[in-house]
Amino acid sequence: MDPITDISPAPPTVKGHCLAGCGPTLVLAATGTVVCARPDCPDPDAAARLLEDTTAQHTVALRDDGTWTVRHPLIERSNGTLLDCGISGMIVTQGTPPAPAGIYVVIVDPDTMRLLWHTPEAWAALCDATALDLPAHVHTSDDGIVVAAVPAPTEIP
Repeated sequence: MDPITDISPAPPTVKGHCLAGCGPTLVLAATGTVVCARPDCPDPDAAARLLEDTTAQHTVALRDDGTWTVRHPLIERSNGTLLDCGISGMIVTQGTPPAPAGIYVVIVDPDTMRLLWHTPEAWAALCDATALDLPAHVHTSDDGIVVAAVPAPTEIP
């Protein structure tokens, strides 16, 4: 390939800034993903990973030493509600369940304002059942964690 005569068109630019701090250097790669075009970017795929993240709920990492960390859904940063989020305060007030260390999906029950803790597998199954408009049976462990959500059996006439 001759660099003078075989010039490929520049990839389309994308409005926004590189998440690694490179500036307005985002482009649409041939793969369809948004990447940073700066050659020395420490994490050129950061924007693509962020856009591919499907987590729309709070996730909480419980540790063996009793500490925890909340990962907020991206929409809270986008719509300006992140600094007003009450999940951390609710965890402090209500406490964490006596569950093993791990990652949990945490939602607020709108009727009771209590936190509901789900294993990621149970949350995914519950979302699948909801997407298919199926009633679901939720199985809760003794420590209050939703550990399974399976479609309810249908009645056969």
